[in-house]
Amino acid sequence: MRALDHVYHLPCFVCVGCGRQLQKGDQFVVRSGRLYCRPDFEKEMAVMQIVTRGENGQLTPTAPHNGQPRQDGRRGPKRPRTILTTAQRRAFKASFEISQKPCRKVRESLAKET
Repeated sequence: MRALDHVYHLPCFVCVGCGRQLQKGDQFVVRSGRLYCRPDFEKEMAVMQIVTRGENGQLTPTAPHNGQPRQDGRRGPKRPRTILTTAQRRAFKASFEISQKPCRKVRESLAKET
């Protein structure tokens, strides 16, 4: 399958969010070389609403920047670093030792735990 300037094997033409195989005619987005079905991309964009600190120290939401430079030439703020506790890190490690690509249920349960 061809998406923009990328070519994918049919088994590799899947959404990275939900793992659903995309079919010809499905709406999808290619972002950083990764495929997203439309619903997952919209969910991802809702989650990516970045919160930054204003000049007065208050938290203010900003519009998504999609990794593109602002008009003043600077890039948007980076995603805050995720900090895991020792127990959370062990749970992730154990899960990913069983399978390099855990199923969605496992990933969702890990997300709820963290």
